[in-house]
Amino acid sequence: MADEQYQDYPTGVDNVHTSFSMEIESPEDWPALPELSWAEFLLWVMGRRSRHRIEGHSMLPFLQPGDEVLYQPQAYRKSQPDLGAVVIVQHPHRPALVMIKRVAAMDSDASGGLQSHRYWLLGDNWAESSDSRSFGWVEQSQLLGTVVCRFHQTP
Repeated sequence: MADEQYQDYPTGVDNVHTSFSMEIESPEDWPALPELSWAEFLLWVMGRRSRHRIEGHSMLPFLQPGDEVLYQPQAYRKSQPDLGAVVIVQHPHRPALVMIKRVAAMDSDASGGLQSHRYWLLGDNWAESSDSRSFGWVEQSQLLGTVVCRFHQTP
């Protein structure tokens, strides 16, 4: 793992700049996403999981185009994701667009007694990803769920 520091990093949104630090891990260090189990399948049938199909290259090599994942909707209504968590998120400027990204950094703001959380999201394949480097921080309310398993892709 390498510790990388970003200072005055331009977000590309309204010329807003931010500073934060995060640990960057190599893809070999990330835990594998579990394959579909009977328990997760039953939770999906009961409506407790949702299905998402990977369409782009932003999560290569972790997820391939055509892979399908199950995610736990509203997993973050009362809790926060861990750094490195793979999440399903609503694009902050195009609400109809649903994406899959990894949580790279968190920012908390305690104002007026309420604490809000924002997240810096990155695709694993930085060269092919539209992520927080182009649209900035994402509010916790835009996190739609956490990815829990993948469907095995048959050739």
